[in-house]
Amino acid sequence: MNSASGVSANWSGVKDIEYSLMLLQLSDKKKRRITGNIARSIKTQTRKNIKNQSSVTGNKFKDRKRKRTLKGKMLSGFGRDKNFFVKTSAESAQVSWKGEIAGLAKIHQEGAQFKSKSRKMSRQKLEEMKGMMAQRWQARLMNGMGFKVANKDGGGKRGKAGLKKRRVSQAWIMQYITAFQAMIIIAKLREERGESGGKDIETKIPARHFFPNERAWLTELATQMVTKEFRKAGK
Repeated sequence: MNSASGVSANWSGVKDIEYSLMLLQLSDKKKRRITGNIARSIKTQTRKNIKNQSSVTGNKFKDRKRKRTLKGKMLSGFGRDKNFFVKTSAESAQVSWKGEIAGLAKIHQEGAQFKSKSRKMSRQKLEEMKGMMAQRWQARLMNGMGFKVANKDGGGKRGKAGLKKRRVSQAWIMQYITAFQAMIIIAKLREERGESGGKDIETKIPARHFFPNERAWLTELATQMVTKEFRKAGK
């Protein structure tokens, strides 16, 4: 079911389906209609899984780690028509995504683990960062790590733990903090959280089975479609 470059649902010459089609002696037109209906059902079920945030068997997707900074349905981009395609013929059908998106779909479907080396920045790059404001990704990361600033509106009042602090928006960070300062703040926040810096960075993406390519589900779907066509043909 899975290809090397991405995740997809393919069937061509699958014995139980092929036997049923041969038994019914359907025309190419009717075979194409069956495979087309199967493919469209897979596409519809994929969108339903994304909407429900669960697999076709009812298993809920693993939650995001950064709930505060990332909103909306997970994997919603994979349900859009511009990248999600269906190909059918009388003998086979395919449901997948275009280009590199198929590879991304495979990663999210099956899960993955990546390791990368953190790189030291050149002096020139550091100087450039001093002259530019914080980037959106830095602001998003800072907010996700609980970044706060002194609450000057409170007239400098101090609480039991010192000067009171408040959270700020991404827009505020991008307006008042440089990219260089943001880099230092992020490093400090990571240190406070006990996260390593300057070493291998490990990223884990959990498997979220949003694409219904389970064999049992596909077989049941195909059987329903063939039976329906069989009854329509009055055989």
